[in-house]
Amino acid sequence: SLLSLHRILSFCYLSSPFPTPLTEQFKSVNDYIKKVKKVDDIIRECGMMLDGLDALLTYPLVGEMVAEGMDSEVLQATQQQGDLFETSAMFSGLLGSSLLILKPNPLVLALEKYSCFRTLPNFPDVRTSDAESCFALLQQGLHRCQKLVTTALLKVLRSPKRSSAVGWMAAVVSLNEGRTGPRFKRGEGVAGACSDGYMVNFCAVILELCKPFFTGSPSGPKLSLISPDYPSSPFSRLDLHGEPCFAQTIISAEERLKTGPARFSPDGSPFKFVCECFYVAQRALHVGLIPALNSFTTILSDLSKEIAAEVPDRNEKLLKELNALYLLTGTCCLLDPQLVQEASQFYITQSVWIIHILEKCSQEGGTREAVEERQRKVMSGLPEFCVRDMTVWFRVVVLMRPILLQGLQVCRSPGT
Repeated sequence: SLLSLHRILSFCYLSSPFPTPLTEQFKSVNDYIKKVKKVDDIIRECGMMLDGLDALLTYPLVGEMVAEGMDSEVLQATQQQGDLFETSAMFSGLLGSSLLILKPNPLVLALEKYSCFRTLPNFPDVRTSDAESCFALLQQGLHRCQKLVTTALLKVLRSPKRSSAVGWMAAVVSLNEGRTGPRFKRGEGVAGACSDGYMVNFCAVILELCKPFFTGSPSGPKLSLISPDYPSSPFSRLDLHGEPCFAQTIISAEERLKTGPARFSPDGSPFKFVCECFYVAQRALHVGLIPALNSFTTILSDLSKEIAAEVPDRNEKLLKELNALYLLTGTCCLLDPQLVQEASQFYITQSVWIIHILEKCSQEGGTREAVEERQRKVMSGLPEFCVRDMTVWFRVVVLMRPILLQGLQVCRSPGT
C-alpha cells in the first residue's frame, strides 16, 4: 500500500547511508538496460521496471535520496575520472543507451544492436519513409530513458537539496572537458571521458530543463535572470578559467583551478537556477553534442570520399553498407527531431539574450564611445564557443535535416 511504501522509504532515508536502496534500484535498472541487446527492445523488456522507478519518484523524500547519490558520485568522479558517470553511476545505463558508432568498421555490421537498420527494405539504399519509421521506434526508447533522468533531476531541484542537482550537472560537464581538448580523437574519443552517446543523452536532459526559459515560452521571459558575470564569478560551478572570450580576452577565474568536489557546490551563490542552468547547458552542448556532431560529419565525409574514389579489388557493397549504417545511426541520435528542436531553441534564446544585454548597455545612456566600451566589457566575459558552436549546429542541421527547423520562433518575444 501507499502507506507501507511511505514507511519503507522513510526508514531507508533516515537510517541508511549512501548507497540507499533507491540508488541501488537505479543501478539495478541500469544493469538490466545494459543487457538489452537492441535499443528498440528497451520499452518492451524494461518498460515495467522504468514504470516502477517512475512510481518511486513520486514520493516526497526521493529528492533527498537522489541528491545524496549525486553528491557521492561527484566526490568519486573528482577522485577518479569523468567516465565514472557512464560506467557505474545512478544514471549510467539510462543515459548510456545509444546507437552512435564510435568508429565504423565492418564488424559493427554484424552486431545485433544494428539489425533494425540492416533489415530495412533495400538496405543500404533505404527509403526516407522507412528510415523515419525506424527512427521513431528507436527514439521512443531513448526518450523514455531520458525522461526518467529528467524526472529524477526535477525531484532534486524541487527539494531542499537543489544545489546537489546543479552541482552534479556541472560536474558531468567539467569532468568530461577532455572531449574538447587535443587528446580527443575522432573515432576514438578520449580516455577517462564519457562517450558521445552518453553525452548526447545528457545534453537532451539538460535542454529539457531549459525549456521554461526558452524564447517564446508561456512561462514568461526570464532572460533578465541570466547574468553575464557568471563565467568569471567565484560562485561559478564550471571550469572556465582560461577560456577564450570575445574582444581577445580570456576568462580569469583562478578559483576554478581547485580540483576538489567543493567547486561544484559553492556556498552563498547569488545566481538563480535559470542563470546556472543556462550556462551549464551552454557548456554541456560544447563538451557533449558539438564534438559528437563534428565526429559524425567528418567521418561521414571520409566514408563518402572513400566510396567516390576508384580503388581496385575493394568490397564496394560492404563499404556502402557501412556508410549507410553510420549515416542512419548518427541521424537517429544526433538529428532526433526533439533534440534538434530543443537545441535550436536554446541557441535562438542565447542569441536573443546576447542582443538583450547589448541593448541594455545602450539604454544606460552616455556617449557612443561609452556605450561601446560597456558592450565590449560585457562581451569580453562571454566565451567564444557559445557563438561558434551555434554556427556549427545550424550549419549541419540546415544541410542535413532543414525540415526540422520549420516552425521555430526566430524572433524575440515581446518583453524579452
